[in-house]
Amino acid sequence: MVASPPHMAEISPPTGAPDLKRLRIERPTAEAPRSGGARPRRGLRWGWLLALAAAAAAWWFRAELQQAAGLETNTALLVRTVFVRSEVATPAGAIGSNGYIVARRRASLSTVLSGLLVEMKVEEGQRVEADQVIARIQFDDYAVNLRTRDLAIEVLARQRVPLEQQAAAAKFAIERAEKERETARMELEQARASERLAQIEIERQRPLHATGDFPSLDLDRLVAAEDRAKAGVAAAEARVAAATAGREEAEAQAAARAADLLRLDADSERARSEKDAAAILLERTYVRAPFAGVIVRKNAEEGEVVASTGGQGNSRGSVAELVDFDSLEVQVELPETRILQVKESPSAQVFFDAEPTRAWPAKVSRIWPTADRAKATIEVRVAFPEGGIPPIARPEMGVRVSFAPPGAAAPTKTAPEMLVPRAALFDLRGERAAVFVVEDAMLKRVELELGAERGESRVVRSGLRSGAEVVLDPAPTWREGQMVRRG
Repeated sequence: MVASPPHMAEISPPTGAPDLKRLRIERPTAEAPRSGGARPRRGLRWGWLLALAAAAAAWWFRAELQQAAGLETNTALLVRTVFVRSEVATPAGAIGSNGYIVARRRASLSTVLSGLLVEMKVEEGQRVEADQVIARIQFDDYAVNLRTRDLAIEVLARQRVPLEQQAAAAKFAIERAEKERETARMELEQARASERLAQIEIERQRPLHATGDFPSLDLDRLVAAEDRAKAGVAAAEARVAAATAGREEAEAQAAARAADLLRLDADSERARSEKDAAAILLERTYVRAPFAGVIVRKNAEEGEVVASTGGQGNSRGSVAELVDFDSLEVQVELPETRILQVKESPSAQVFFDAEPTRAWPAKVSRIWPTADRAKATIEVRVAFPEGGIPPIARPEMGVRVSFAPPGAAAPTKTAPEMLVPRAALFDLRGERAAVFVVEDAMLKRVELELGAERGESRVVRSGLRSGAEVVLDPAPTWREGQMVRRG
C-alpha cells in the first residue's frame, strides 16, 4: 500500500471528499488575565483628562481675571470712549437740547412704472432744477405703443376723406332730387290744368253736339285731348313719386354717411385718448425732479430693475433722494415740561457738532401738535432766518440748540468751554484730576486742571486738547501703555 504524500488532503473512504480540516492554521488565543496581576489603566486615563481640564479652566479664569484687572499689558482692554471738544455752555435759565438737521422738502425719486434703469444722469452732491430729468427706465415698448396710436389716428383720418366725399355727394343728390320733384310737381299741375280745360270744353260742347250744332268729329277730338291730359297727369304724378323716392334714397345715403362719420369721429376720439394714455406712460419712464435741490444719495445704477414699491425681489424702490437745502431746519425733542418756556421765548442759537464754538441764530418755527407718550417729549422745529442757513449744514448732522431764557431777547453769548464727563475722571485731587486718553490704541494718562461743574461734566481749564478721545469708567488697575479696543 502506497502512503499518501504529506500536506495532501486525505480522501474520506465513505464519501471520497477531501478532508480540509488539516489545512486550517492554528492561531494562539488571548491569555486570560492572571489572578492578582495588573488591572486595565482606564481609570488612570480619566484622571489625566480631568487634570488637563482643571488646568485649562484655571488658565482661562486667570486670563479673564488678569484682563479685567489690567494686569496683563499684552491683552487689549475693552473700553468705552467719548470725544471731548470746546463748546459754548448753555446759559443759566436757558434750555439746551441736542437735535439733528432735517429738511422740510425731501423726496425719494422713483417712477410709477417698473422697469430696467437705462439712464442715470446725476451723481451725489449734484444740484438739479425743477422738472430736470434724473433717470429713465426702459422705454422702447412705450415708444412703440405711442407710435402705433399715431398711425391709428392717421388711418382714421384717411378713412374720413372718402366718407366726407360720399356725404357731400349724398347732400348734392338730395338737392337734385328735390329740384326734380319740384319740376315734376309743376308738370303735374300743368297736366291737371290741361285736364280740367279739356273737361270744361267737352262739357260746353256736348249740348251743341246734342242739337247738331257741334260736329261729332270735333267732339271726339276734345275727348281725345281729355284722355291725353289725364295721361299727362298720371305721368307727372309718376315723376313726382320718382323724384320723392330719389330724395328719400339720397337722404338715406346722407344719413348713412353721417352715421359713418360719427362712428369715425368716435374712433378718432378713442384713438386720441389712447395716444394720450400712451404718451403719459412714455412720460412716466422719466424720473424728474419735483423741485430744485441737491441729490444726496443714489439708490440705483444703470442696469438695475426699478419698481414703484421696491418689494419685487431685488428691485429698487427709488433711484435717488433729493433734498431742498433751502428748507433745512433743526429737529429737536424737548420734555413736555419745557414746552411752555419755549413758547414764551422762541429765540434760539444752534451749535453744530462739527463747529461747536460758533453760534447760529434761529427761531422756533413749529411745535408738533402731539407728544410722544413713550418718551414724554414733544417735537420742535427750529428754523434759520431767511438766507441764513449755515453753509456747513447737511441733512442728519448733529447740533445742539440753546433756547433763550424767559424774558431774554436772545440767548446770551458766552465763551466756548471744554467739558469732560465726570465718569472719565480718576485720581481726583480738588481742582486737579487725571483721565486716560486713547492714542494709537493705547492708554495715555493725562493730568487736567478742572474748572466749574456743568451738570454731569466738569470744565477743563488746561491739559486736554479739543477732539481728544477720553476713556469712560477707568478701572483702578489700568496703567498707561496698555492696549485697548473700543466696545
